[in-house]
Amino acid sequence: MKVCERKLSYEENISAEQTPQSKDSRFQSANGNKGREKSPFKQTCKGAMASDSTVKKTLTKENRLRKRREFLYVCGERKPHFFRKAVIYVSKNEANVCRLGLTIPKKIGNAVLRNRIKRILREAFRNSRHLFNENYDFVINARKDSSALTLKEAMEMFEKLSRRF
Repeated sequence: MKVCERKLSYEENISAEQTPQSKDSRFQSANGNKGREKSPFKQTCKGAMASDSTVKKTLTKENRLRKRREFLYVCGERKPHFFRKAVIYVSKNEANVCRLGLTIPKKIGNAVLRNRIKRILREAFRNSRHLFNENYDFVINARKDSSALTLKEAMEMFEKLSRRF
């Protein structure tokens, strides 16, 4: 059996020589690895002087309803407030914080849409917690119309709810 050897045109100009590696190439060069230069404008503050950009803006475990019995207790109080895009159940709690629980049924849409609605409602709750003088538990049950919910509409829901108390 004869092996057919063809010389391709682009192989003619390729050099078989390899560039010599420097001695101890794994180590840094003589100048060292300086990396990026630090910006003179960006200053990160910690503690009480931290700016809003460095403060974590999520709901902590204390601000969320997590157990089934907590959801059932709030919904069992039967103090619903009806809005076009959601029904909000409210119950007074003994904790020192306002807490939020979300129920988004699958009828609303796929997981991407449901997660978007959850993010919007959480952000609206986080921004409007200060409107409630006392500590309440909220369970928000989204309606089918909530698929087109905006942050502005969610904020208005919480503002209207705060006026009812």
